[in-house]
Amino acid sequence: MKILIETERLILRELLPTDVDGLFELDADPEVHRYLGGKSVTGKEQVVAVINFIRQQYADHGIGRWAIIDKKTGDFVGWTGLKFVTEPTNRHQNYYDLGYRLIKRYWGKGLATETAVASLQYAFEKLKLREVYAMADCENAGSNKVLKKVGFTFIETFDLDGTPHNWYRIDKKEFENKKMEPASTDVLDNGPFYHGTKADLKVGDLLMPGFRSNYRPEVVMNHIYFTALVAGAGLAAALAQGEGAERVYLVEPTGDFENDPNVTDKKFPGNPTRSYRSRLPLRIVAEVTDWVRLTP
Repeated sequence: MKILIETERLILRELLPTDVDGLFELDADPEVHRYLGGKSVTGKEQVVAVINFIRQQYADHGIGRWAIIDKKTGDFVGWTGLKFVTEPTNRHQNYYDLGYRLIKRYWGKGLATETAVASLQYAFEKLKLREVYAMADCENAGSNKVLKKVGFTFIETFDLDGTPHNWYRIDKKEFENKKMEPASTDVLDNGPFYHGTKADLKVGDLLMPGFRSNYRPEVVMNHIYFTALVAGAGLAAALAQGEGAERVYLVEPTGDFENDPNVTDKKFPGNPTRSYRSRLPLRIVAEVTDWVRLTP
């Protein structure tokens, strides 16, 4: 097994034939393939073919997608890294592409960003590349945000198999300049996360920004708010507008999130309430029924 890179939380190594179960979990999930043409795999023989294809790329081009491994658990997280693309795409051919794909339970933890930065560093410092390209479905807010966050420049929108995609580019100078920018506050919280409301929701529903606040109906919210403290979510449910029952839901962020500035530092030093917000949807995982109701 050849380890290419170690980051703070992850190991990036070559994909191996033994990764078939982890890769099948990844690529059999329709949610993972929502912005990838909706073509999730149905059998492990398809995954074996993917692994063989990538390993052939290692031999042919000296590079290919890498497996992402959780340092603490050794679990397969997904794949990331560079691919040398020989087929024409948006008038480009024989170029290096950055990509990443994570198992759903690892979304919203900043891992895609962590692997993208490591991959770009490898591209410019080890491989001495001049530039790297990337693309993302225009509707995939999470992936577009990651690419911009690590320093890619949006070039244009193009049609890929009938679906609008954004086309990005980054060179070494842009990457170095991005690394020199002040780092944003890291959100170091693995959850679980909760959301309190009086709405009657179902597992799989998405909580979206752009609706009126539960607490101030005159305000349209640009973010969805949540917490890692179930009691805090219960208090939020008690404060929410509406006549329905107070409910607390276990939720899953679908992309990056940040500390809630309404309480972080403004009201409390740091983030003791473990309160967060995201511009991307929260997915309902389950309803929590054993929380203790607090009086606002």
